[in-house]
Amino acid sequence: MKIHNRNSLLFLLCIFFSISFLFPAHSNQIDNAKKLNFKESGPFYGVKKNGKKLRGILIGTKMDSGQSDWYGTFDKKGAYWKGYFKHTYPDGEILYQYTEYGVDSKGIVIREGKSWKVVDQYLISKEDFEKVKLYIQYDIELPFSFYEFDLGDKKIAEQKPQEEKVKLTKTQTFSTEENYYALVIGNNNYQHLEKLDAAENDAVVIADVLEKKYGFEVDLLLNADYDQTVNSLFKITDKLKRNDNLLIYYAGHGELDKDENRGYWLPVDASYEMRSKWISNQRIVDRIKATKAKHVLLVADSCFSGTLMRSGGNLEKEESIDEKYIKRLKNKKTRLVITSGGNEPVVDSVGGDHSLFALKFIDTLKNNNTVINSQILFENVRRYVVANADQTPERAMVHKTGHDGGDFLFFPKK
Repeated sequence: MKIHNRNSLLFLLCIFFSISFLFPAHSNQIDNAKKLNFKESGPFYGVKKNGKKLRGILIGTKMDSGQSDWYGTFDKKGAYWKGYFKHTYPDGEILYQYTEYGVDSKGIVIREGKSWKVVDQYLISKEDFEKVKLYIQYDIELPFSFYEFDLGDKKIAEQKPQEEKVKLTKTQTFSTEENYYALVIGNNNYQHLEKLDAAENDAVVIADVLEKKYGFEVDLLLNADYDQTVNSLFKITDKLKRNDNLLIYYAGHGELDKDENRGYWLPVDASYEMRSKWISNQRIVDRIKATKAKHVLLVADSCFSGTLMRSGGNLEKEESIDEKYIKRLKNKKTRLVITSGGNEPVVDSVGGDHSLFALKFIDTLKNNNTVINSQILFENVRRYVVANADQTPERAMVHKTGHDGGDFLFFPKK
């Protein structure tokens, strides 16, 4: 495992022990756990106490909009609490969604009007959902990453309509006529600094996904020096027009000048003694401000990348992606940044082919088959990285670049 800059042994040990604690081997968890006595009760298959559902599978009602089955836990009154929905739509598409409802001091799910209070919700892959099916049957804390669950020959009855129904929401399929461009930079082979393991491969795979699945015109820079990086940055930002979209992705060394309180990208010919080869975050921000492209997303997987968003303000608002949202977005200037961490060191790799940040970034884009915005992408990446490393990805508008409340959309090619 390597870190993107010089770090102490203590930091390495912290990363190691946090990962070991959060992710013990699946086999050890199961081998040391008691299998719960699941029983069938109408549409429910699981464990009850005093007639109330505690944990298991509840088959949903078939409706015109589809069917939602619940795999998870229940509150003290038997209502959904923490778990996963398997949403099956009339056209055959299936989405898997983690949902956690808020509970009060008595452990009862909180109602807000006619709905339950949702405190966390996001989509997961089919592969992750398969893991749900194993762990749910064992007397262990649900880590919400599970395996195959075999119901055998059981035919679970269809659930009768209830007072509280799960509202099925499905992202529509959209397309765009706008042009998408990307500058993707990955630096491994540093001339004067410690070499990295994953940055180059991160860039290659991300460039491939953007080009083949999302139709980007990609400029890929591998092991680029100062002149190549700066010239490419100017070239791509100068050529874009008003309705173009630009993604800039950087993977490599980063450094923080504490006296200036400013972060820098370090090209492969940079050194700690030769500061003339450092590329300041301010120069990058200036190019984002100068380009005519209406929608720009900057993604930085490097140490101390949080300085890119200094005083920029975090973005918390969630909006559903529909035709109205997309139409409004086209008139909104977008200048956003996603970073793999704040003003802190970040993990290069943990014995794999990608950094933790890039791994989930790639996975989310690969497994997505509908239009996705930067917030959905970010939330998937953030949860994964926070659970696996001592770093916290951030998303914000780029300070003083004219951001007007827009967002960056990724449209899969048909």
